Amino acid sequence: MGAISPTLAVRNVKQTIEFYKNSLGFKMGLAFPNADNPEYADLSKDGMALMF
Repeated sequence: MGAISPTLAVRNVKQTIEFYKNSLGFKMGLAFPNADNPEYADLSKDGMALMF
């Protein structure tokens, strides 16, 4: 079976990244257009991937 990677709509991608990294231990993958002002990001942990 393939993996599922949900895309979640959030109000503030940068704040969401910080919460998932600092509070839940996720690792940053891609941030577009850049990490300072992201409009899209993917984070992963233990084989899970989330996109915001």
